[in-house]
Amino acid sequence: MAKVINPLMSQGAIGSIGAMTFSAWRGIPTVRAKANPTRRLRSLQTSNRARLGYLARQWSTLTNAQRELWRGWARVHPVSDGFGGTVILTGEQAFIKLNQVAVRAFTMAAGLLVPPIAPVVSGVATLSLVAGAVAGGWTVNWTADTGNIVADKFEIAIAGPFQSAGKIEVAGKFKLLASVTGTTLTYAVTGQQASAWYFTRIRYTDQTGQVSAWVQDQIQAHA
Repeated sequence: MAKVINPLMSQGAIGSIGAMTFSAWRGIPTVRAKANPTRRLRSLQTSNRARLGYLARQWSTLTNAQRELWRGWARVHPVSDGFGGTVILTGEQAFIKLNQVAVRAFTMAAGLLVPPIAPVVSGVATLSLVAGAVAGGWTVNWTADTGNIVADKFEIAIAGPFQSAGKIEVAGKFKLLASVTGTTLTYAVTGQQASAWYFTRIRYTDQTGQVSAWVQDQIQAHA
């Protein structure tokens, strides 16, 4: 903390600009540097950042022809902008979007140098959640559209716990719970809070990083 005279050309500046915070201490104008945040990184953040950094570097190694293929793919695969409209990704964004899913769900060797030609081969047709026999658990059962193959994945994510059944979307609160083979149609969730409510969603993910739409429902975990 430092004493200041006529801070910011005023007699008593209060508030923050950049890394500096102006205030008054015992009637004396002062300024101090903000402390660095001590927020702990979640366990997945470091691996996610490492993947994104790796893929950004990979983009720079592609040939001009490969980059143009990704730009062309992006133009015919618009994505939702979250407000009911769509947006066209850049070639680099499309490359990172698909590859980030592919290397996370499978292995680093699953990365693509050129975009896929065929769309995702399957999806989730129906979803059923059943309270399990163990406290804090439930069973996820689903059926697939035709075409699902063992080498692909179903990804399962949950959001919760909540004190009661929800009536609004909680898209930003889901965490990936499990990935199972593309021909598996059931998964037992365990170790969650007994009697709490959870949203559960599932989608099909192929080896090119293409995904089906999420299908979701909610359930009260076994007491």
